[in-house]
Amino acid sequence: MKTKDRISATLPDYIIQEIERCGALLELTKAEYLTAIAKKWFADGTPPVTPEEIILRKQAEKQPKISPQKKMI
Repeated sequence: MKTKDRISATLPDYIIQEIERCGALLELTKAEYLTAIAKKWFADGTPPVTPEEIILRKQAEKQPKISPQKKMI
């Protein structure tokens, strides 16, 4: 699969240190380990990561969906 976009993340030092530690065990760079985390999140079905996201997703599910044919221009 071809990758098109890059994402940059700013994290506290203690999180970066843990990413480095865990990545080193697998001989992965920080970027490679963060990529593995994102792929696992996606493989797990993109579960919400915060309580707020749970609420917002439930609200979004209640919104009526407009089919492409009915969209107003």
